[in-house]
Amino acid sequence: MPNSPQILVVDDDQSLLRATMRLLTRAGYRVFEAATGNEALRLAETHRPNLILLDVMLPDINGLDVCRRIKTNPALVDTYVMLISGLKNTTDDQVTGLNAGADGYIGRPVSNQELLARVQATLRFQQAEVGIKESETRYQQLFKNMPSGVAVYEAINDGADFVLKDFNRVAEQVEDIERNDIIGRRITEVFPGVKTFGLFEVLQRVWQTGKTEFFPAGHYQDERITGWRENYVYRLPSGEIVAIYNDVTERKQAEEALRESEAKLKTLFEILPVGISIVDNERNVVEVNPALGRIVQLSKEDLLHGKHTGRHYLQRDGTVMPVEEFPSVRAIKEQQAAENIEIGVVKEDGETIWTNVSAVPVAFSDWRVVITTIDITDRIQEEQRRQEQMERELTALAVLSAPSSTVSAQSFGLVPLRQNLPDIFDELVTQYGKIIALSLEQRVYKVDHPISDRLRAIAHRLGLLRAGPRDIIEMHSTAIKLQAADDNPAKARAYAEESHLIVLELMGYLTSYYRNYALGAHEDAVPQETGKGTKKNG
Repeated sequence: MPNSPQILVVDDDQSLLRATMRLLTRAGYRVFEAATGNEALRLAETHRPNLILLDVMLPDINGLDVCRRIKTNPALVDTYVMLISGLKNTTDDQVTGLNAGADGYIGRPVSNQELLARVQATLRFQQAEVGIKESETRYQQLFKNMPSGVAVYEAINDGADFVLKDFNRVAEQVEDIERNDIIGRRITEVFPGVKTFGLFEVLQRVWQTGKTEFFPAGHYQDERITGWRENYVYRLPSGEIVAIYNDVTERKQAEEALRESEAKLKTLFEILPVGISIVDNERNVVEVNPALGRIVQLSKEDLLHGKHTGRHYLQRDGTVMPVEEFPSVRAIKEQQAAENIEIGVVKEDGETIWTNVSAVPVAFSDWRVVITTIDITDRIQEEQRRQEQMERELTALAVLSAPSSTVSAQSFGLVPLRQNLPDIFDELVTQYGKIIALSLEQRVYKVDHPISDRLRAIAHRLGLLRAGPRDIIEMHSTAIKLQAADDNPAKARAYAEESHLIVLELMGYLTSYYRNYALGAHEDAVPQETGKGTKKNG
């Protein structure tokens, strides 16, 4: 059988050699034979048998010497040797043989039954010893190479203290200490902070009860080292105490940094003047900060319970905002940020709160969208106030276009420029829009542009076309609408505000043009440019 123990039988008596070979073969062992000591040494080196039955009296080398050579050969450390002799079988002979390293001694004559029983018993010991050695080897490899620190302690003085029996390589690195410098020393001497740390009491309990304990991460410190350690402590059958532990200093520092970061973020979340809300996968509001409650004038509880969903929401033009245009809905659908969307929130009493809302999708398991809300009610109301003021001023200026005005182009019987000369009107709108843009650029970037000269040129051309203030109003309104359609809301607002003074300046230049014309101050001021299709009355 391939896995059966191997036995080498060494005897110069051929009859005994054959009889023993037959006995062992029939018992299921793999058997080799040798008649001399040299041959025995060669076969032992080649086959490395589990057991050698070695005759003491050999023709070339004494069996005792063969035994000694085998026992000193590292390659044959697991091979057992059983001496056997019919001539040297006194007690002294057996003692001499055992002192030579033999694992057993059999004196002849011996029955086949006894010989087989002794062989079986010896092989059991041999295989058990090999198993123990293999186990010890595995243990040592595990002990030396495992990623955790391992310390083995022995209780002394009835558990009053513990002596270090072993210390693996990782433990040396963690504690910055050499194994050979601490083996045999008391734990309280090597680690003077062990009692304050709390591990000493755990070692005592495990030694007394035999119950394994987990000692959670704690902070150890003495004059030499400091750090976070967590321990698993158990007792061996020998009574020794084993502590398997990990240096979790980096993990604890990371946890502390995370806690500090979370605390900072929570503080910012609470104190930021910008409203923040977090929506889950079901589009439920799961978290809001105090600022959002102040902006929309609802409590945190109302927001978390969805009271805000009963309100109406408006687009910037005052129409109802469709659900699919909500920033949170767009962010989820498009999987990208929906930014700077102006929304009017109509409260239960009819008052409208204007907000600027942005929504960003996030990939957390319990979060879907983070939404920021800024209160822009004051700004919107100010814009409305300015718009109303500008409209009042333009309306007042439009009086110049009434039939009773002596300086109005209407006195020449012309129809509105947009209707009469649409191509020229569009051209003038483009020129006017560029002047507004240059004026805005001049104010923002502190550069110089001939704004007034360009406005005078447009006023002069308007006069030649016999345009009136109403035409300027239409030019102005058209330019503002075109700009609002092309730019973002913030830029469009800045454009509209800048145009406020521009339109007044242009209106003044046109008024001056007609005044000069009426007074006959400039011959070239006489309206003379007419476009194709100009209509006159009389």
